[in-house]
Amino acid sequence: ENNVRAKASTGKLELRDIKCNSLEAETSTGFIMLENVIAEGDIKINASTGRISLLCCLSYSLNVETSTGDVKLDSSDAETISIKTDTGDVMGYLLTPKIFDTDSDTGDIRVPQSGEGGFCKIRTDTGDINIEIE
Repeated sequence: ENNVRAKASTGKLELRDIKCNSLEAETSTGFIMLENVIAEGDIKINASTGRISLLCCLSYSLNVETSTGDVKLDSSDAETISIKTDTGDVMGYLLTPKIFDTDSDTGDIRVPQSGEGGFCKIRTDTGDINIEIE
């Protein structure tokens, strides 16, 4: 099985041009960037403080969690998406329609209304949610 795991305490964690079964990336205080990552199964990303950026990433399931940091998706997609950040914005472009379940205590929420597609759950306490379909 081709399972990729990457962990860093501080600094930038960049993973590019990877085809795998699953991918896990974790950092305490740092920036996580995935570019051109295709996973047949799950992509899981966990950060305490730091931005997370996904560019041209595809998977069956995408799970992103960060305490303080923005999450940016660009030309990325998954059948099931779950994103949680306490004090960060969630923004970007997905490739296919989703059924959105979003919540922000104090932020603005802008997502397309669709009755079809995979499931996309986004939670943020004090951030904005702005997702578009390409």
